[in-house]
Amino acid sequence: SFLALAAAVAALLVNALLQAWILSCVPDFAKHTVAELRAPPPLRVDSEKFPQIYQRDEGEHLHLGVLLPGFASKDNCTMTANCSRLQLVGEIQQLESPFTPVSSENATAGPFGPFSRDVELMHPVDVTTPVENRIGLGILEFRFAKGYPPA
Repeated sequence: SFLALAAAVAALLVNALLQAWILSCVPDFAKHTVAELRAPPPLRVDSEKFPQIYQRDEGEHLHLGVLLPGFASKDNCTMTANCSRLQLVGEIQQLESPFTPVSSENATAGPFGPFSRDVELMHPVDVTTPVENRIGLGILEFRFAKGYPPA
């Protein structure tokens, strides 16, 4: 049993020495792999009403996402916003994938029809710069440049 204990301690020491060597001699490992272990940027999710809204603060930009299950296309996307609050207005006419009923309040029991959401932003945005938007399956995301309220 003494030999087994000595072998386990030796293996731990070799492992620790290899990790120290990798972190000191291979800067890319420390730069990329250790950076992946850092906490993700702040994320705020609002699930009080349909559709769900999320905000992600990424330094110079604030991302605002609208979760629309099954939605993957757009006909028109316009947005007006002031510096710290905005209103999202839209209408879902068809979905491109199966959906789970949201409630039984309408005839189809699905997320069809108009919707409106008032959103308080995590950080003021600069509306003088163009808003970038990206659409994926079930996600409509806007990227705002951060700004400050007018004086």
